[in-house]
Amino acid sequence: SARRRNVTGSVDIGFTVMGNGVVSDVIIIDSTPGTVFNQAAIDAVSQWRFEPSLQDGEPVKKRTAVRLAFNLQ
Repeated sequence: SARRRNVTGSVDIGFTVMGNGVVSDVIIIDSTPGTVFNQAAIDAVSQWRFEPSLQDGEPVKKRTAVRLAFNLQ
């Protein structure tokens, strides 16, 4: 729908990378325009996997945030 209307935007999204590299606690921090891309951002980030942060050689959970840009190609 957004593509047909030539709408672009961005979503600032926060999440926790757990000790096993899985993403949890996904939240929207800010989004433009409105909530158009929120669900797509949540769906994408929820599938990401990371190398976990280490503290004293042990994996630990870490809170982080990214901005996802939704542009037309």
